[in-house]
Amino acid sequence: MINRFVGAGISLVLFVAAGAAYGDDASDAAKKLEGIWTVESATLDGKDLPTKGGQVVIAGNKIAFKEKGKDKGYTQTFEVDPSKKPNTIDFGTPDVLPPNSASPLKGIYELDKDNLKLCYWFSRPSEFNDKKRLLLVLKRNDEFIAQITKVDGNNVTYQRYKKGEKDGDVVTVEVAADAKIADGKLDKDTKKLVAGDAVEGGLKNKYFSNAPLDKGVGAQLTTSNNMVTQILLLRGGKK
Repeated sequence: MINRFVGAGISLVLFVAAGAAYGDDASDAAKKLEGIWTVESATLDGKDLPTKGGQVVIAGNKIAFKEKGKDKGYTQTFEVDPSKKPNTIDFGTPDVLPPNSASPLKGIYELDKDNLKLCYWFSRPSEFNDKKRLLLVLKRNDEFIAQITKVDGNNVTYQRYKKGEKDGDVVTVEVAADAKIADGKLDKDTKKLVAGDAVEGGLKNKYFSNAPLDKGVGAQLTTSNNMVTQILLLRGGKK
């Protein structure tokens, strides 16, 4: 009898430990997906979808989708299981719909450095193709802290910074016509900088013309295909 209880106790400990390990693995796997992504392709049964060229933002357990040229999109929660082969991902109800009003989407994903494949539908796919299912191919954008030292029309010149020190060469690149230029604010849940209020006038705002550009305007930049797609200013409430 004692041995039976001891055996049961050991099994319970192993079960809890395995659950904790899975939780840690899932959390680590989700963190590896974080970032701003560009939708390189989005297809269903061989047909391109409006999502192509759009933006996907992953932070914490939330994933936000936005079509190219649109200001608003939708956000939903997700869960991953990296122990499955292929890795699985399950989506919650989009925030533009009432809770639990839509059938959950189930999918698989494949991460290769800064390249991500998502394949999903109402029943979980077993392989990556777009036959009666959605297939998205994403490319992670480059995101970094920089000092903007010059604004010339739609071009900005900047110097990257890492841990307070200059990192790399001074670079001049074009800012995309639909780039988001906003004040940066800290997301309390993810502890990451996200877009706050839009900067009126974009690069033509007097903040850029009045700021001492020789010292640099602090910002978090996002670039894709050698073009700036987002500028989040670090100006501590100054307008």
